[in-house]
Amino acid sequence: MKRITIETTYNRYFVARSFRDLKKDLVRENISLEIKSSESLKFLDEIAISIVGGVSVYVITRLIKILLSRIKPTQGTVVTLIDQSTNITFNFPDDMEKCIEFYKNPFTPTQTSRQDIEQLERMLQTLEDPTLIKGILSSLCRIAAQNNYFACKSLLRVVMNYNKINFDSSKLDMTSTIEGIYRSENIPIQLRLYSFGLHPVRDKSLTNKILAASREDAQSMGELDTKSFIRNGHPLAAELLKAYIISLFLAADSIIADIDNRSYNEIIAKIMTSTEFVGGSNVNADFKFGKDVSVLCPKFSMLMFVAGHEISHNILHHNI
Repeated sequence: MKRITIETTYNRYFVARSFRDLKKDLVRENISLEIKSSESLKFLDEIAISIVGGVSVYVITRLIKILLSRIKPTQGTVVTLIDQSTNITFNFPDDMEKCIEFYKNPFTPTQTSRQDIEQLERMLQTLEDPTLIKGILSSLCRIAAQNNYFACKSLLRVVMNYNKINFDSSKLDMTSTIEGIYRSENIPIQLRLYSFGLHPVRDKSLTNKILAASREDAQSMGELDTKSFIRNGHPLAAELLKAYIISLFLAADSIIADIDNRSYNEIIAKIMTSTEFVGGSNVNADFKFGKDVSVLCPKFSMLMFVAGHEISHNILHHNI
């Protein structure tokens, strides 16, 4: 669960009113905001912010800017943010740039045992609530992105089971690293692409091999009914969609050759953290796909054409 707690010596209701414009963004990112008026803070004007769960840099910067401008803290006011998953502390306004850089990487470091990962996998195999499923998927993705091989395998097993990918998952045990998974020609290309998105390397020869393997799958997927793929917008269908968007990004070889490594990784991270099904029939550059997009794109190949267009927006943004 994503949670932001603000403790302040200011009037709680006054602070709450300041976040009205942010409310829609908090709901969209499944973030609960709690505001406490605390007498335990050391200074007369002190604001302490505690964050649990993966929160976007957009929400973080808006949150801090609201605190620093609308509440208009007096000279010497202390505004502190603590990221609970890492115990990293930021003091504002001095640490604003440092904080933005930290939250630009949506995968914050975390230490999780193999037993915890297996428990999360079992929950994903049995849960039916899409909101809970999205939360657990987000947690496992953050763990896997820290080059956690076991979290990656758990995600692959869940994705292949839900999407009925015909593969003996025990063969994953023949690998020993995430890179070993996406380099293996004995693993279905969708799973290789998905694992590449979790921990990418920029290697042209590897990319060419992955793309060569994906072309045959793309041909067979092209005539698939988009509606049957989306399945009412289930989060685990969105996870598989990420693999196909990664393949489109890698296929834009001549264009992505001009972007630096940081931009390359940021676009892949955006695909892996932002792709989801939402209401309506639109598709945007944040990789939000309307559940009713099948009306406009009845075939999967048409959906991929639209997704490729949105990828180009992201690449151009980083090239400008």
